[in-house]
Amino acid sequence: MFVHKAASSWRPLIERDEPVHPEEMEQFANMPNCGAAAWVLQAFLLLRARGHEVAMTDRFVPGAVCVAHYDDIAIRDLAWPSFVVAIEPDRARPTICNARLCQSPAQVKAPNDFLMPVWPQPAIIARDESRGDRVETLGYLGRTAYLGESFRSESFQTELGRLGVKLVIDDTTWRDYSKLDAVIAVRDVSAYDLTIKPPSKLTNAWLAGVPAMLGPEPAFQHLKESELDYFEVTTPAEALEAIRRLKKEPGLYCAMVERGGERAMDFSHDAIARRWESLLGGRIREMYEGWLARGPLIRACDPARFAIDAIQHKRELGRFNRLIKH
Repeated sequence: MFVHKAASSWRPLIERDEPVHPEEMEQFANMPNCGAAAWVLQAFLLLRARGHEVAMTDRFVPGAVCVAHYDDIAIRDLAWPSFVVAIEPDRARPTICNARLCQSPAQVKAPNDFLMPVWPQPAIIARDESRGDRVETLGYLGRTAYLGESFRSESFQTELGRLGVKLVIDDTTWRDYSKLDAVIAVRDVSAYDLTIKPPSKLTNAWLAGVPAMLGPEPAFQHLKESELDYFEVTTPAEALEAIRRLKKEPGLYCAMVERGGERAMDFSHDAIARRWESLLGGRIREMYEGWLARGPLIRACDPARFAIDAIQHKRELGRFNRLIKH
């Protein structure tokens, strides 16, 4: 059971008989609670298309496994009669749940925490292969304020210009890599914020066929297996040096693109759907069956345990608000 409180906004997709391609959801990006939809709706649609008996609802169903995004889990729901699988995005840690799906390895802290990659950006437009190994356009795809100020500065852009490179910032669609030759993402956020961010900037770059220059974030570092996976940079000077290397070292650009294509196979919609299948049909199912098999005395304690978890849920939100950069 997938729970999304704005499910009615997506009714045309939910009620369609024929399979829905993930790219079709790009047109709904600005609808209410799109963050939750990016996680939950895609999981529901893709698992249903793969032949699984799944359902979408706007409320928690007693006795069922209910997968919900943090934004759709509230204390007032009193969801303790359900087996709640909480998706933990870049939010506070949910505690009114039985299991958590974490988007960053730094969020995995307990036996009931499971690392789950974020779905790819819908409708990614890959780099135009006819551009070859030229390095003329450096792109940032994301909210402008999150890019470090020094990487938005006039001095950095001047130095890029001396190398024959232009910085392009796209803070709207985040999906068009067709005219980009490399991407950069060094966030201007708190140290805590970095621990809860997903590796999407990296995995989307792999899928799009462009080398990436990224800040030192746990999610990126967790995936790094080779120097060809991406450049880790913390300063404009390091980014400029990476660009010089791409321009001057024979074969480096093509090697990074080839390596990215290999890594991208683990982060396609199909690959992530298989991870959902494995987790829901494996460990989550085992936990759920154990939950159902509890005796009546243990079940009678559920409301009290929920009350304790609810207090911790509010404390985690307070901690999040103190540590996050606004």
